[in-house]
Amino acid sequence: MSKLTVAGVLLSAGQSRRFHGNKLMSCHPETGQTLLSHTAARFIQALSYQATTPLVVVVTGKWQKAIQPSLNALPVQSVFNPNWHKGMGTSLSLGVSSVMSQSQPFSSRPSHIMVGLADLPCLTDGDYRALLHASEREPEHIICCEWQGNYTVPAIFPQKAFEELIQLSGDKGAKHLISHWQENGKVTAVSIPNAQWDIDTPEDWDQLATRAEGR
Repeated sequence: MSKLTVAGVLLSAGQSRRFHGNKLMSCHPETGQTLLSHTAARFIQALSYQATTPLVVVVTGKWQKAIQPSLNALPVQSVFNPNWHKGMGTSLSLGVSSVMSQSQPFSSRPSHIMVGLADLPCLTDGDYRALLHASEREPEHIICCEWQGNYTVPAIFPQKAFEELIQLSGDKGAKHLISHWQENGKVTAVSIPNAQWDIDTPEDWDQLATRAEGR
């Protein structure tokens, strides 16, 4: 297996329009942490298996002022996307560019970047590590989550994809690039059902609580 050096980009720039407020500061019912703190902690923990102090960039946007104090308490670098309203592609591009700017000279650049979303409350450390293990087996592939036929983030991108990620704009996010690489047989999907659960509305928390009670 290949030895990877994996940086992280966690996207938290969205408007939370359907939530009618800042969902990132809503409370996760299992841990009592904010949604942002909960997801970021697991994202960072998984990357820590690859490096003692992994480089993790959190891209902020609409709610930057509200979430910055939480980010200050975490071992991450935060970068504000002034174009957050133009789509996820702009945030992903900025996040990858920030990783590159903090990884000079070229020889110190990570071999891979793991991209995650801050509004996925059910992902575990084990889910992220499953992606990392798959990337060790197929280091030249994009490694992504699969659930019910959907290919999505979190995903790990090899260095050959970095420039394509930087070129993203508007609403063209990671799924656009995953689809393109899939056509060339360069995508490995890992079944991670927990990736299907995100928080868009306050009612989503109620649904997750019901699901947890039924387990």
